[in-house]
Amino acid sequence: MLSMGGNLLHGNIPVGIGNLLKLTRLGLEGNDLSGSVPDIIGNLQNLEVLALNYNRFSRLIPSSLGNLTKLPRLYMEENGLEGSIPPSLGNCTSLQDVVSELTILMAPCPSRLAGQIPSKLGRCTSLELLHLEGEEPQGGVFGNASAISIHGNDKLCGGIAELQLQKCSSFLL
Repeated sequence: MLSMGGNLLHGNIPVGIGNLLKLTRLGLEGNDLSGSVPDIIGNLQNLEVLALNYNRFSRLIPSSLGNLTKLPRLYMEENGLEGSIPPSLGNCTSLQDVVSELTILMAPCPSRLAGQIPSKLGRCTSLELLHLEGEEPQGGVFGNASAISIHGNDKLCGGIAELQLQKCSSFLL
C-alpha cells in the first residue's frame, strides 16, 4: 500500500512507480499532481484501489489501465482528463466502483473526454458503482435492467428499453 493522499504533492507521477509490482493500493488523491497518468501504472497488476482523484491530470487515460484486470476500485474524479475512454478498460472485469469525470464516466465535473462507453465494460460482472453520462451500452451486464441501477446518472441516454432513458442525440455526446 502506498497512500500519499492530501500531501500537496505536485508535478508528474514518477514513472518509477510502475516498478512497485506488489503494490495493492495506490492513493495519490487530493494532491496537485498534473500531466499524464503514466502508462507504466498498467504494470501494477495487483492493484485493488487506484485513487488519483482530486488532482490536475489533463491528458488521456492510458490504455494500459486495461492491464489492471484485478482492479475493483478506480477513482479519477475532479481532474481535467481529455480524449476518449480507452476500450481496454473493459478488460478490468473485476471493477466494482468506477468514479471518474469522463464525459461518459462521470458528471458533474467539467470534462473534455468524448466518445462512447466501451461495450467491453459489459464484461465487468462485479461492477457495483459506475457514474455515467452519455450513451448507455446495451450488451453484457448493461443489457439486464435488473442487474444495474442508473440512479444518480441523469445524463444517460439510449440503452435498453426497460431503463426508459431519453433518446441520444449527437449534441449530447
